[in-house]
Amino acid sequence: MFKFLKKIAARILIVMGFFSLVSTIALIAFVRSQAEKEVVKLPESAVLFVDFANPVNDAPLRDPIARILHPDDIDVLALTRTLEQAATDKHIKGLVADISFAEISIAKAQEIHQALAAFKKAGKFTIAYTDTFSEGDNATRRYYLASQFDEIWMQPSGLLALNGLGVEIPFFKDTLAWAGIKPEFDKRAAYKTGPNQLTETGFTPEHREQLTGLLEAYFTQLSTAISTTRPKVGDVRALVNNAPFSAQDAVTQGLVDKLGYWQDMEKSVRERLKMPVVATATKPWVAPAKEAKAEEKKPPLFFGLGEYREVKQADVAQKNLELDKNTRIALIYMDGVIMRDGSEGGVGGDEALIIPQEYVAAIQDAIDDKTVGAIVVRMNSGGGSYIASDTIRDALERAKLAGKKVLVSMGDAAASGGYFIALAGDTVVANAGTITGSIGVFGGKFVSSELTSKAKIKFESITLGDNALMWSGVTPFTAAQSAAFSRSLDTVFTDFKAKVSEARELKGDALESVVGGRVFTGDAALKVGLIDQVGTLQDTLNLAKVAVGKKADDIVPLVILPEEKNPFRAVIDKITGGHFLQAFSMVQAFASAPQVMALRDGLQQAEMAQRGALWVPSRVVQ
Repeated sequence: MFKFLKKIAARILIVMGFFSLVSTIALIAFVRSQAEKEVVKLPESAVLFVDFANPVNDAPLRDPIARILHPDDIDVLALTRTLEQAATDKHIKGLVADISFAEISIAKAQEIHQALAAFKKAGKFTIAYTDTFSEGDNATRRYYLASQFDEIWMQPSGLLALNGLGVEIPFFKDTLAWAGIKPEFDKRAAYKTGPNQLTETGFTPEHREQLTGLLEAYFTQLSTAISTTRPKVGDVRALVNNAPFSAQDAVTQGLVDKLGYWQDMEKSVRERLKMPVVATATKPWVAPAKEAKAEEKKPPLFFGLGEYREVKQADVAQKNLELDKNTRIALIYMDGVIMRDGSEGGVGGDEALIIPQEYVAAIQDAIDDKTVGAIVVRMNSGGGSYIASDTIRDALERAKLAGKKVLVSMGDAAASGGYFIALAGDTVVANAGTITGSIGVFGGKFVSSELTSKAKIKFESITLGDNALMWSGVTPFTAAQSAAFSRSLDTVFTDFKAKVSEARELKGDALESVVGGRVFTGDAALKVGLIDQVGTLQDTLNLAKVAVGKKADDIVPLVILPEEKNPFRAVIDKITGGHFLQAFSMVQAFASAPQVMALRDGLQQAEMAQRGALWVPSRVVQ
């Protein structure tokens, strides 16, 4: 009876929360519709500003709550396309990026590098600024991002820890044994290292070989890029063995161009643009005090990336409307763990999932749309469910049968199930730093019989069939069950290899050299035949344009799939799917979003002011 009442109470709370959500969103929409939106205009001379403290995601945030909670997040295509627009904009004279807190993968940095090269080719300057490259951490990847800028500025007190690349991996076999838990996992084959942290006490020879190969490949990419753009640095490998460097030593070694504080760098930019030099103590994202007098305000200089995108998006939307009757390209982002069901997914973007039900429907939408000539899949996944991967791969194969061109662009990773889906591509493109391959399979279970025995927990069972409790976490596999499980792994591995052989036209030794769980960087994957080209997402979109009879530099509208959900639809889907707690969590997350709280407090303050009372915003009440 108590459980029943709890369920009823939970449903009541969810309904109340949902109507609260509806009311809040309606209120926001009303306020926005009544407010006169200020028209933002570009000054005659402006510098685009990018703060890399904001995450650069592989795909746009689709979760409506995540978009509200993380308004400054941007995806790599949006970033690179904005730089492309700015390169041809006469108002934008250059680019300044704050990389003080940049955390970015090598593959994403490579996409940004290509956009920076085009931006510089248009005759515009680029400056990377940081207070320090390191404060007790390794700054090699951050410096790799900075290396493509014309100038690198660092605070005089900063350090540059160009320490190289390394990995540390914990192994839990002895820990699990101490706790009384036995992992029973099997894999196909030796280079499929997914379960090794649970089943081994250290690196196997294959595991060590694989990681060493990846590090060597990444280091070659890093050192080549740095040596090309900053020839004064010389032998990068020799440099990393002498790191970290003081600010002055970094300048001497050619790693940093100028030392100074933010204000010094800004003064330099103003002098470059022949603009009045005005003293300032803030960075561009810090709003000036409201009481500042008009004559004290400095002439506009930095134009934030988000503001610039808003200015340009209206133009792009209009062009897309004009071109909508022509051939379009469907861009399908597949980002996250591949799973058969999304009931365990996080709220507010905590966990990205690739669910067949959603993506098969998106692919079918692209098939049904007669204006869509090609589908570009942006894959960023380390794998997941074999069944779910096969379902999505089959949907893409059916799209090809329906006459659509299918191209795949790989992000940070397209491994295991992610690569399995990519096999459906007519053309497969990866960044040089993309982790790809991992053609293999593993699986198993944890057996906690020793732990439960220590805890004095006794299990009894009744079964009909020898394998009824095969996946019980209390009893280990019997010999027959272990053999049956092994056969299932063989079946999956054989199917995976066969599909790789057919899609990539690899036979015999050429096939065997790439399977068995081996992983490759994108440039290595090209050499062994796993991909067709090294390039970025934009390169893949250009190939798609050509595939549908356009030129690479033609403007072709994109259809982003799956379509973004609004908060109403997202909550309703969770409720109708029976995921009541997730629906309630979404309502709570939305209600606590800074924008919603600020709007609520502002409205309440205005109402109380009319009544002659003082309102204290709840978010500052302790």
